Amino acid sequence: IQCARCHAHKGDPYTQEHYYSLQSVFAAVDKAERNYGSDPQIEKRRSQLTGELVALRAEKNGIEEAIKKEGGEELSELRSAIEALKKKSNLSNKRPEFGYHSKVESSSNQVKWVQIDLGERVDIKKIVLHACHDSFNNIGAGFGFPVRFQIIASNREDFSRSQVLVDQSNSDFPNPGLMPLGYQTESSARFLRVRATKLARRAANDYNFALAEVEVRDGAGGNRALKGKVSSLDSVEAPIRWRKSNLTDGIWATEEDKESVVRLAELEKKKEDLLLRLHTADRKKRLEKIDEEIQEKGEVVKGLPKGNMVYAASTHFKGEGQFKPTNGKPRMIRFLHRGEVTQPREEVRPGTLPIFKKEPWQFNLPADHGESDRRAALAQWLVREDHPLTWRVIVNRVWQWHFGEGLVASP
Repeated sequence: IQCARCHAHKGDPYTQEHYYSLQSVFAAVDKAERNYGSDPQIEKRRSQLTGELVALRAEKNGIEEAIKKEGGEELSELRSAIEALKKKSNLSNKRPEFGYHSKVESSSNQVKWVQIDLGERVDIKKIVLHACHDSFNNIGAGFGFPVRFQIIASNREDFSRSQVLVDQSNSDFPNPGLMPLGYQTESSARFLRVRATKLARRAANDYNFALAEVEVRDGAGGNRALKGKVSSLDSVEAPIRWRKSNLTDGIWATEEDKESVVRLAELEKKKEDLLLRLHTADRKKRLEKIDEEIQEKGEVVKGLPKGNMVYAASTHFKGEGQFKPTNGKPRMIRFLHRGEVTQPREEVRPGTLPIFKKEPWQFNLPADHGESDRRAALAQWLVREDHPLTWRVIVNRVWQWHFGEGLVASP
């Protein structure tokens, strides 16, 4: 069947369509690091929890999609206007030092924090937050800016006693883009902490917290946070783009067109206000419950003993960069003209070889089937009692095992 990738098989009645239909059976399967050799009961529990997490995230995405649909033309126009402004963005001071970046989480309700040691007790008159700019996943301005957050001051490094200076943790905060967020305050402290209580969405099932810069202004207008020591709950240390010290290096991206920055922030605010209206009490309650369950089940999974690791076929694994799991959702497979990836044609349905002349060779599966349904259909096809090839292959293998050479040279 390998020859049929580029052309119809010469010796057998197998075409390119058969080849790509067979390929589509495994369209959701990748190779990745996965556990093996663990206690069967532990793996059963891990598999159960993983399935529940997938279902919860799917339900959450379904609710969010329903909200988008109800937003209709108004929401669509707001999103289009926001995207148009982002595309026209003209950065005047984007350096390779992007800022601070927390570790990535699978749910938004994980708490993260980053704090600055001002060196001594300082009279804090103003705090300014600068968001990051990163083209990852076409996010751009406002990358990683927390959806909900607090700014807290303390004279103790462990924040066992502290004062909340800014509290934006009770409702979603519109993404500011590259517009600096300034907060006037009256406080005296040595340590300042930004605490993210709801993370920004980075990609599907990926959430993070990122900031380009934090300024702490004293009564004379000086930035007392500049070059200050930074610590955090966790951090992606990937110099020079991401590291804790970037938070106080005096570097952040700016937009040449100041009016567009303000306009973008206004549009983001309108979008968040509209989404807030669409979040009914029932939806809000259910989404909060889903987030709680995702966090709880995720913690249980993290606590399960890990077995050995093997690089093998998998549909559920932790993504890295652009390499993300399908979570059992089959990818679209197209017929490739002459086997060239640059010449895709029509989409193919999952199927196998036309062995049984009076039966269709394509699988009859429901429209909402998953990847396991495709593999199960292929397995059932292979173990049919009347299958003319399976028993021949097995006999040939046994013969080869005993006598060193098969009845047919190619086993």
